[in-house]
Amino acid sequence: MRETPQTQTDDSTDDDSTDGSRFSRRSVLGGLGAAAVAAGLPVATSTGDAESADTQPSDVDILNFALTLEHLEYAFYRDSLQQFDERDFQRSDLLDEFGFGVRFTARDYLGTIRDHEETHVDFLTEAIENAGAEPVEEATEYNFGAPLGKDGLDSVV
Repeated sequence: MRETPQTQTDDSTDDDSTDGSRFSRRSVLGGLGAAAVAAGLPVATSTGDAESADTQPSDVDILNFALTLEHLEYAFYRDSLQQFDERDFQRSDLLDEFGFGVRFTARDYLGTIRDHEETHVDFLTEAIENAGAEPVEEATEYNFGAPLGKDGLDSVV
């Protein structure tokens, strides 16, 4: 009797894998975020004197760094979705490879991600304010690399 492999389901993406080798968006982004925080903290807290090398960032410093990243992520999805309408997604060469259903639902999914990023911004802002500190503001302008032209949509997706 042949055994059917058990399927592992990633709740955040609804991707199925029979060998567990696929990474969820959440686990990949979580790992990247942790690495970014770990890499950025020494730079963000350094003042150039010997005394500062021994200081540790405060909880508020760490929360503000996380808030900076969340502002960036929210702005990326917000600005991208403002620039590209439903027809742009439906005509995307990249999405065409995934079929009709994906082309017609991708923008909605990215809107959900944008909304989640906004929730993260709100949560961290409130946590910092509740700690009696000042949360960092969103930057007034971001440069996401390449202009978000026709090829830029593929970057968003």
